[in-house]
Amino acid sequence: MYLSLSRINLYQGAQRRDQIFARAVDKYVSKNIGQPDIILSNLDRADSILSNSKLPNITYIIHNTVSLLYKFNKNHDAEQLKQRMIDIYAKHPCVCVSEGAQKILLRALVILRQPLPFIIQ
Repeated sequence: MYLSLSRINLYQGAQRRDQIFARAVDKYVSKNIGQPDIILSNLDRADSILSNSKLPNITYIIHNTVSLLYKFNKNHDAEQLKQRMIDIYAKHPCVCVSEGAQKILLRALVILRQPLPFIIQ
C-alpha cells in the first residue's frame, strides 16, 4: 500500500495540501505501523507536512541554517516566511546538529512568542 498524491495535488495552496497529506500519513501510520516511539523529520518539506500531524513524538532535525535556506534577507515575503517557519518549528522539538545552526535559526525567527525546545548534538 502507498500514499497517492494525485488527489492531494488537486488542492490549492501548500498549507492545505500539507494538512490533507498529514492526515493521510497519520491514518497510514496508525493502520499499518502502529504507535511510533519517535518520528524524526530532517527535510523542510517533511517538517511542513508533519507540523500538521497528530502523531506523537515528532522531532525536527535541523541540518542547515533556515535563514539561508529560505533567503529571509532577500525575499520580499520574508516576514510571511518567518511566520510560516514559526508555525512549523514551534509545534515540536528541534534537534540542531550544531550550535551555529541553532543560533542562526533563533536569530532568523527572532519574533518567537515562545521558546523552541532544542537538543544540540
